[in-house]
Amino acid sequence: MPEDGRVASRGYDGTVWIWDPAKPVWDHVGFWGPSSWGCILAALPGGRIVAADWEILRGWSVASRKAVHRFVADSFVECIAITPTNVIVAGCHDGGVHFLRPRAGR
Repeated sequence: MPEDGRVASRGYDGTVWIWDPAKPVWDHVGFWGPSSWGCILAALPGGRIVAADWEILRGWSVASRKAVHRFVADSFVECIAITPTNVIVAGCHDGGVHFLRPRAGR
């Protein structure tokens, strides 16, 4: 997470975990499976994570442990990046690119 140095990971079962490299402890954030693909994550400021599973992107609030954003792409999402202005860029298998701006306050 950009603000505090924690690291997010996601398993093939869909579980998102938050890790603090300074401590041998993990924190379970959410589950949205079942899934056999899609371990793509990116961190947004404000304690949020974007995760992709096939063609669905979800934005998670780490504090509330709830999905606060959802977007369905037109193809399998292969990569996610966050721009300096907090725009989510999702690259898809069909060559499509989506630019998403989460709503303020969510």
